[in-house]
Amino acid sequence: ATHLTVHCRTKLDGYKPPAHWNWIPKIKEQVKSIPIIANGDIFTVDDFFRCQEETQCNQFMIGRGVMSDPFLFNKIQKQLTLSTNAESFNDQIDSSRQSIADGRERSAEAPNEWMLSTEIIQTFFDRSSDYINHHFATARTKQWLRGLSLRSTQAKSLFDEIKVIKNPIEFRQRLFLE
Repeated sequence: ATHLTVHCRTKLDGYKPPAHWNWIPKIKEQVKSIPIIANGDIFTVDDFFRCQEETQCNQFMIGRGVMSDPFLFNKIQKQLTLSTNAESFNDQIDSSRQSIADGRERSAEAPNEWMLSTEIIQTFFDRSSDYINHHFATARTKQWLRGLSLRSTQAKSLFDEIKVIKNPIEFRQRLFLE
């Protein structure tokens, strides 16, 4: 193996919070020959920094967090690069955490983000339709909108309206009204 990704949960835990990031340092003590990648419960920029602080990892895998905020990677990157004069990665982390505490992190409800999200969702629907079929695309797009609706009032409003639409053609028509 060239690396090891640690999900920080047991099979019985499934996706149930919390991710047990405290396991990673113990694993890193035993596995020194390959990089360890931290994974689990990274839904916000602050989650990312808490995970980094607790695990001391410099590689991360993010799944459901990006499904509920497609711009999470951009937000993390922005925070990491805010401090261009930082002497080390940890100094950047400290500086970024302070900027978040000062309220400089962009809101998840920014109108531009929603507009870009709808374009991504529409593209996802069309490509899923082409790759598999319209029924698959409808189901997966609803699933994604459900995840987005946990953090976005616009997504919740759209999801509440289209979750009952079963016909893929009607679903696409409504989806593309956004």
